[in-house]
Amino acid sequence: MNNHSQKIQISQRLTRLFSLRQSLQAISQQATKLALLSTLLTGMAVSHAQTPYSQTPQGQQFIASMAGQYGYSQAQLTELFSHVYRDDKILEKISRPKEKTTPWFKYQRIFLDDNRINNGLAFYQQNEAVLNKAYETYGVSPFIITAIIGVETRYGKVMGKDKVLTALATIGFDYPKRADFFMSELQAFLQMAAQEKFNPMSPKGSYAGAMGMAQFMPSSFLKYAVDYDGDGKRDLWSNPHDAIFSVANYLKGHGWERDGEICSEAKPNDAYNGTVSHYPFTTLGELRKQGISAVKDGAFTDDTWAGYLELDGEDGYLPFITYDNFAVITTYNTSPMYAMAVKNLAERIEEQWVMRGHQ
Repeated sequence: MNNHSQKIQISQRLTRLFSLRQSLQAISQQATKLALLSTLLTGMAVSHAQTPYSQTPQGQQFIASMAGQYGYSQAQLTELFSHVYRDDKILEKISRPKEKTTPWFKYQRIFLDDNRINNGLAFYQQNEAVLNKAYETYGVSPFIITAIIGVETRYGKVMGKDKVLTALATIGFDYPKRADFFMSELQAFLQMAAQEKFNPMSPKGSYAGAMGMAQFMPSSFLKYAVDYDGDGKRDLWSNPHDAIFSVANYLKGHGWERDGEICSEAKPNDAYNGTVSHYPFTTLGELRKQGISAVKDGAFTDDTWAGYLELDGEDGYLPFITYDNFAVITTYNTSPMYAMAVKNLAERIEEQWVMRGHQ
C-alpha cells in the first residue's frame, strides 16, 4: 500500500472517530439533561409529599375553622395535621370506583363466591340471637344485615388499611369534586374521636374513610352507631354485636320497611321505548303505562313507589323493578349494583340456612 492510500485510510478513520466522539458527547449531554430533569422532578415530588397539611393553605384554613370545637385547640390541630400528608394512591382509587368500571355480571361474582356465602352462614349462626334481636327492634332482615357486613368487609376480615384521617384529609383537601362532602366527614371524624376518646391518627379504614365491620362514614357513626353491649364504646371494629345493631339502626333510620320487598324481575313489553331511568322513583302504575310490569305483581298497587333498573348480563340486559327497601340500601352505597349484590348475597345465605335444616 502506497503512502497516498495510507493517508486516505487514516483520514477516513479519523473522520469516523470524530463523528463517533460527537455522537457520544451528544448522548452524554442528553443523559445529563435527563438526569437533571429527573432529579428536579423527584425533588419537586418529595417536596410536595413532605408538605404536611398543617402547612398548606387549605389545611390551615380548616384548622382555623375547627379550633375551639369539640375540645380541640389550634395548637393541638396544628400538631395533629403536621403528621398528615396527601396520599396520591387514595386519589387514584377515589377517581376509579369499581362500580363505575365493572359490568354487573362480573361485579356480582366478587360478592357471591362460595367463601363469602359460607362465611356469611357462619357469621349468621354465631350471631343469630343478636341478629334476631335487631330484627325485632328495627324490622331489618337478619340476612340483609349479614350480607351488608359481608359485602363491606367479609364479616370483619377486611376493614381497610388506610388511616382514616389521611383518607378524609386527602380527598377533602385535594379532590375538588367531592371536597364538600369529605371536609364535612373530616369534621365529623374529629368530633367522633373526641366523643369516643381515641387518637385520630389510630383508626384505619377504606381509602374513602369508611370504618369498621359496617364501613360507616364518620357522620353515619355519629348518628347511627349503637353500643349494644352497654360497655361505653360503639366499637364497630371488633364487636360484631355493635356492628349488627348499627347497620340495622342505619337502615331503619333511612326508611327501611319491615318485611318489605327489595326488587323483582321486570317484563318490558313492546310499548317500552327504552327511556325510563332508575332514579327518580315513580309508581308501578306509571311504569305500566310506559310498558314495564313486574313478572310477579304480588300485593302491589298502582300507587306503589318503584323504580326501573337494567343491569348488564353476559347475554344482554337484565330488567328489574326496585322498591323502597332497594333505595334504602343505596343510601349505604349509591350504586344499584351494590344494592343488588347485597340482596343476592342475603338470599344465598338464607337458602343455605334453610337447606341445612333451619327454619
